[in-house]
Amino acid sequence: MPLRVRTLDTFDDPEAALEAYFTADGAAFGWPREPAQLRTKRPIVDLARYLVAEWAGEPVGGTGSYAFELTLPGGVQVDAAGTSDVGVAPTHRRRGVASELMRTQLRSFADAGTPVAVLHASEQEVQGSQPQDGEGVGGEHDERVSGHTEDGGHRIHREHHI
Repeated sequence: MPLRVRTLDTFDDPEAALEAYFTADGAAFGWPREPAQLRTKRPIVDLARYLVAEWAGEPVGGTGSYAFELTLPGGVQVDAAGTSDVGVAPTHRRRGVASELMRTQLRSFADAGTPVAVLHASEQEVQGSQPQDGEGVGGEHDERVSGHTEDGGHRIHREHHI
């Protein structure tokens, strides 16, 4: 299988890495690459936490994550990874691309000592009608642009409710 999964920080050119990722992301979610989306997302993408899947050199899927602390019942806080933007282009689905993306991403969380990974599925079909072992609704998440930084970037407000 001509599949390669790698983090965006392995590209020689960070802009080329983002272009590859957003090309795959747009194909996966069915929207054209918009310059406004690139400008909005660029400041919040940690290249070491975003992965792109390439099939014979063509970007066909990706996933990313954001580090945060999750407050558990009783007030205990643990490091967590908020999985985001998981998608595979329709032309390359059912070929193991999503499985390899998730396997690589979850392995990186474990290697970093992150005990919890969280995914908010945007479609019920993604979660399915019957949760698998270890899956289930753990809370709610809200994320929105709450202002701008001094350098013109976007300030992101995130809330996680259990």
